[in-house]
Amino acid sequence: MGVNRQFFFATILVTVFFSHAQSDISTVGTLPEQIAETSGLIYYNGRLITHNDSGGNPELYELDPETLGITRVVQITNAENRDWEDIAQDEQFIYIGDFGNNSGSRQDLVVYKVPKSEYARAKSICVSFSLKLTAIQVAKPKIAENAGEYPLSIKIVITTSGRI
Repeated sequence: MGVNRQFFFATILVTVFFSHAQSDISTVGTLPEQIAETSGLIYYNGRLITHNDSGGNPELYELDPETLGITRVVQITNAENRDWEDIAQDEQFIYIGDFGNNSGSRQDLVVYKVPKSEYARAKSICVSFSLKLTAIQVAKPKIAENAGEYPLSIKIVITTSGRI
């Protein structure tokens, strides 16, 4: 089978797969106006937790997954929402990625680490630990889009849609 034919066959398989996957999507509701530009989402303790993207308040919004109503707002008192792009979690912590970098010039990338034990009982939290990333650590950051966990010894992985 030639290269062009293999590519054509692979394209058809991907198209069929994704067109079928899209058919099960339905609208649950509309996010409250207070959440103008959600940029990350986790599910924790029966609630959805999200935040606003760049320039929003340094707050986490807890949502009822059925109604999408805000059930609680937790302020991160010693953080700045310069360009929060994603949120992730492990067993003990919630991680907030302030690493948006659309222009490719930002050098002060941060991942805030919020203890779940404090999050569970507080209306405001002073983050005791944050990981500051330099351009070298993220290989000349361009546009960081999301964070996730890897099961190996790597704790946080940041992916980018920009060229490195």
